[in-house]
Amino acid sequence: MPVPAYSCQGNSFGLVAEEDIAALAVPSIARQVKSDGLLLLEKSNRADVRVRLFEKDGTESDLCGNGILCVAYHLARAHRSRSWAIEMGSKIHRATVHRNRVTAGFGRLEDPARFVGPAASYAQSREQVLRFTHHHHTLYFVNSGEPHLFLLVRDMPQLDLREYEGIVTDARIFPRGTNFSILTTRAPFRIRTFERGLNAFTGSCGTGSIAAAQLLILLGDADRRAFSFVSDGGVHEVTLDGDHVCLSGRVRIERPYVLSPASGF
Repeated sequence: MPVPAYSCQGNSFGLVAEEDIAALAVPSIARQVKSDGLLLLEKSNRADVRVRLFEKDGTESDLCGNGILCVAYHLARAHRSRSWAIEMGSKIHRATVHRNRVTAGFGRLEDPARFVGPAASYAQSREQVLRFTHHHHTLYFVNSGEPHLFLLVRDMPQLDLREYEGIVTDARIFPRGTNFSILTTRAPFRIRTFERGLNAFTGSCGTGSIAAAQLLILLGDADRRAFSFVSDGGVHEVTLDGDHVCLSGRVRIERPYVLSPASGF
C-alpha cells in the first residue's frame, strides 16, 4: 500500500491514517520510511484531525511545525477546503492553505524546565529561557512545544558537532533529549537544527523557527514582529501578534512510499 509523502522546506514526512494501520506498528514503520518522520492521522473530538509524529528512532515527538503544515496541505488536496483545525499534543492549531503555502498558528514559549533533568545546572536568563554553559559557550534552552537548545552566532560557522554532543545527548540534563539549533543573530537570519529522534540535521525545523523568533526578541537581539529564517531546505516565515505565533512555509508532494505487508498494513 502506498504511503503519501510530503515535505515542507526540506523536512519530509510519510502520512498514514489510523484506520489503515495498526497503531502498534507505527514506530517500526517510522524506521523504514525514507523520510524524517511518520505522521499518524487520528480522529479527534476537538478538531478536524489529530496528529502524532513518530521519529526515525521510533520515539514520539510532542509537536511538529512542518508536520502540521504538511497535514493541512494533504487535507486541502483531499477535501477541497483551505482551513483546518489540527490537534497535536494538548493544543489545536488552525491552518490555512493557499496553493502550496500553508500558515498555521502556534502558542508562545512554555516552561522549559519540564524537559530538564534534576542534575542539570543552569541559570534563568529570561522568562521561559534557561542559560547553560558548555565549554565556555553560552547556550539557551526554550520550549516551543518541542525542546530546543540554541547556540547564537553572528555568522553560520562550520561546526564540529562533537563539541556539543556531551550536553545534547546527556540524559541527566535532557532525559527526553533535545533539538540543537545554531542561529545567527542578524538578518538574514540563518538556522540549522539537529533534531532529536532523527539524530541528524534536517532541511528545516518548524518548531525551531518558532522558538528562534521568540528567543531573539526575549534576548533583545531583534526588535520586530516578523521574521524570515533561512535553512538548508528553504525559508520559514514567522509572525508574532500578542499570544499568537504563526508559522508559514511551502509544502511539496514527494514520491509515495511503498511498505511491505510485514510493516503492519
